Formats: sequence, C-alpha cells, structure tokens
Amino acid sequence: MDAATGIIKALRLIGPPVEFADAVRDAVAAQATQPYNAAAADREIQQLYQRFPTTRDLVVATEIRFEALRDGTTR
Repeated sequence: MDAATGIIKALRLIGPPVEFADAVRDAVAAQATQPYNAAAADREIQQLYQRFPTTRDLVVATEIRFEALRDGTTR
C-alpha cells in the first residue's frame, strides 16, 4: 500500500502461505476482542512508516517473509 495515496499496488502476484493466512486470521480475531485505541493505532502506523518508508521497502520485506514461510525457513 502506498503510504502517500492509500492505493494498493501489486509489484507481482504472490500467494500467501497457509501459515501467513493463519497468522492474519489470528491477529484479526485478537484485535476484535480489544477496544479501539486511536492513539496506539497511530503510533503503530508511524513505526511501520519509519521501518518501511516506501511501498517497495514493504513489498520486499513481505516477499522475503513469504518465501521463508514457503521454504520452511526463518529469515
């Protein structure tokens, strides 16, 4: 997702491994049990923007993680 525009951009099609889909499902379920905290959400988003300042940075990190899950390795 482009931080400046909010537009989701695909650099190439990749399918998430089952482990990733399970982790997303678990994270959404855990979030649904907690009250919304706008300040905490803003802090977390800003931390992500600092860690991944461009869309490409985030995509590259995600691709590496997907491949590690697919290969059964940790990176």
